[in-house]
Amino acid sequence: MTVVLDEQVDLELSCIACEQGSSKEDLMCGAVGSFVQSCKPARALPRFVGASCSNRAYTTEEIDNLLGEVYEEDYKAALASYEAYSNFQELDD
Repeated sequence: MTVVLDEQVDLELSCIACEQGSSKEDLMCGAVGSFVQSCKPARALPRFVGASCSNRAYTTEEIDNLLGEVYEEDYKAALASYEAYSNFQELDD
């Protein structure tokens, strides 16, 4: 795939890549990957949230631990998207 960038954006991307010890291709792949990840629909809540057919009562600590695992994955994806977005915003300035 070929990506055509504005001359100024290409120059700034080269500078960022050099500063980070990376290549322009690596930065572009990371940014596009983060963008694609951010476009995925939100995952449905885990089955354990809400009414339970097992009639098992979960403690607050158990629920926090289970939800924490879900939120940690979403947080990492959101952070990667934000960083990629911030890098592109810097290029526009």
